[in-house]
Amino acid sequence: MRENRLMEVRYQDSAQGIMLTGYADTVIADPQYKLVGIRFGGYPEMVQGMSAAICGGATVTVSAEEQTYLWNEPGEIEKVQAVLTRLCDDPLRTRLEELLAKAAEMRDAFDTAPDNGKAKALVQLRTGFAGLYREWQALDNTAATDEQHRQSVDALNTLEEMSRKAHEACAFTPVPLAQLAVLQSAA
Repeated sequence: MRENRLMEVRYQDSAQGIMLTGYADTVIADPQYKLVGIRFGGYPEMVQGMSAAICGGATVTVSAEEQTYLWNEPGEIEKVQAVLTRLCDDPLRTRLEELLAKAAEMRDAFDTAPDNGKAKALVQLRTGFAGLYREWQALDNTAATDEQHRQSVDALNTLEEMSRKAHEACAFTPVPLAQLAVLQSAA
């Protein structure tokens, strides 16, 4: 499974006594290190404050252990635009796609488990999928339009289908993810 590496994003105005710190998982800068796009999270007040600072043209610093440059050549602008469009125009879809990618990694680990270890792999898959269901619930609560609700339901249906197939591969009765999440949290 891919490990998330968060980058510290900091805004400081010593004259006003303001310092904001947040964490981003995606930062896109042009070759002169001018901020082109950023995706960060945290407490709503911090996110609003950092957004206001960035939109107001303030200087923010980003600290990261490693740097991955997406934009190296002017010819790559289309790739950068595609990423920005995906992240900015439909953030819920992006998060749902990330959730399904995690599910696919878990399913692949289950699929590659030896036959004599499938039951143990199913237990691990169920635990992972219960967590993904809770993530899905949080994302579903942010759906604001009919299209976003449809995307969310489609993602849940995909998760349910993956879970069903894994259960059937072990000759177990599938359990709906909502019930599985309750069982996992009670354990």
